Amino acid sequence: MIRKVMMLAGIAAVAATAFLLAPAESRTAEAVKDPTIIDIAAGNPNFTTLVVAVQEAGLVETLDANRQFTVFAPTNDAFADIGLNAGNIGTVPGEVLKGILLYHVAPGNREASDVLDSDKIRTMSRGFLYPVLTNSGLTIEAANSTAHVVAADIDASNGVIHVIDTVLLP
Repeated sequence: MIRKVMMLAGIAAVAATAFLLAPAESRTAEAVKDPTIIDIAAGNPNFTTLVVAVQEAGLVETLDANRQFTVFAPTNDAFADIGLNAGNIGTVPGEVLKGILLYHVAPGNREASDVLDSDKIRTMSRGFLYPVLTNSGLTIEAANSTAHVVAADIDASNGVIHVIDTVLLP
């Protein structure tokens, strides 16, 4: 589950960056106003594994709803580091995948400053993430892994995405 959530977050970050860099005349009023976490992720080629993972785990409707979320989204490279990609992510059992992805999602909209002000963040999988400011920037420590935030504060209509370089494992 965490993987899907992270994938969505990563996709959202890349899509948001591409959208913001596009010429103003190519943006529609709706696209500027209302992209969801899913919309942002699906539009970014760096988050194809995350998007497929979210689909496989059945979390698209959850992450596309009106509720506010903070997503720590791993990139395709983060998934590749643990041997997964869009083509083989379906080999991970659905409930395991859902648990991993939800480990990357926290309720509420938490900008990077809010993340840094927190001692720990409870995730949708009921686990905890521990933000730490290091010399290299914001780091998210998990039970069995640590990730660096490589892009922060990608706003979506239903929350915010922080792109990370590692799939967090509960």
